[in-house]
Amino acid sequence: MRADAETSRPGVAAADCTMGAFCDYSAGASAGALGEEVRVAPARANPSRATELREVGGPRRWVLLGEPEEDWWAEVGASGERLPGEWEYDRAAGSVVRSCV
Repeated sequence: MRADAETSRPGVAAADCTMGAFCDYSAGASAGALGEEVRVAPARANPSRATELREVGGPRRWVLLGEPEEDWWAEVGASGERLPGEWEYDRAAGSVVRSCV
């Protein structure tokens, strides 16, 4: 998990920290558990420039939040709406981990 997360993003406060990550709670109620890990693959060929991830063998998908080097992602629903929570992408492991609810 990121211990060096930004604190200047809108909706972020130190009191909202969970497991060392700073979270934006403005999106609504939690849709899953902290630490949930999902195997993913980039939707396009180049993993270093991916802007969308898809669950391996499943329907879930994630879009990039902010700068690619930050590796923060948001899960999106079938209609493209952002679902609650923030995820960290571990390229080496080929997975995303829910770091914020």
